[in-house]
Amino acid sequence: MNKSIVILLFALTTLTGCTKNEFVFLIERPSDSELSNLPLILYVDDAKVYSENLEITNIASIYNETTVPASNKSYTLKVEIDGSVIEYPIEYPKDKYIIISPVYNDGKILSAILRSDKKFNLQ
Repeated sequence: MNKSIVILLFALTTLTGCTKNEFVFLIERPSDSELSNLPLILYVDDAKVYSENLEITNIASIYNETTVPASNKSYTLKVEIDGSVIEYPIEYPKDKYIIISPVYNDGKILSAILRSDKKFNLQ
């Protein structure tokens, strides 16, 4: 095999193996009707990265996905649901994948997060 072809194949393999530096947020659709149509907004370091009204579901968990560029550093994730704000410290790449679950409990609107450096298996 020609040396230049081997170098080209190596370069292509290396380039296609690279992954993007980004957070992957999975926003779980709630099952509690109290959260229906409430606005959910995500901020990373005060920059709005996601904004939609919550849709409830009565079946197995459904997730909306959004991605945000990241670098190797610490950030602040703010989850705002109908005016209630909860802040979480997050780090890239340690917290690359984040599931956000809106919760309604005892008259309070909360959010819970699950973080991982590996992709979640949600099947």
